[in-house]
Amino acid sequence: TARSFVYTTGLPEGVAAAALVGLRLASAERRERLAANAARLRQGLAQIGARVLGSAHIVPVLTGGPTMQVARALHAAGVFAPGIRYPTVPRGQERVRFTASSEHSHEQIDRCVDAMAKALKAAG
Repeated sequence: TARSFVYTTGLPEGVAAAALVGLRLASAERRERLAANAARLRQGLAQIGARVLGSAHIVPVLTGGPTMQVARALHAAGVFAPGIRYPTVPRGQERVRFTASSEHSHEQIDRCVDAMAKALKAAG
């Protein structure tokens, strides 16, 4: 009766086991570090004038038309933030998407922000 599950298959045992290990590793300390790192990334991006969306560790930044140019500039700077464009998102809502981790250092987060400032400036 659940149409969305009619053609789905159960997860392989290895995937389920890996998910359980991930849950065991997700200590309160790591969750707090993740929240702090996501907040640092969001604040840094907002300070450079980026249009940041959401409130989780996945940090979408609206970039509009030059999304792929921005994504390429970030990649060239050693930052992985893929471009998300139409038809995945509506026209005018194109974005690059950063993902914060509990294991990122403040220096790495600040480098992402600096790279984004340069990419946005180059994109005009």
